Amino acid sequence: MDSKTNAINWFEISVEKIDRAKAFYQTVFDIQMIDMAMGDIKMAAFPYEPNFREGIRSNF
Repeated sequence: MDSKTNAINWFEISVEKIDRAKAFYQTVFDIQMIDMAMGDIKMAAFPYEPNFREGIRSNF
């Protein structure tokens, strides 16, 4: 998995220990997750490249 082949658009999995969850996914997929926050809520995202559209031509 890399930032150009990540086909997942959006999903959320609630966890009590975000550091433990990040360690799991980073190990399984051999990636570095991106730390994010929405107010007091800590989140982590899979790597992505903003505005990357493989196979789609866009003028945006």
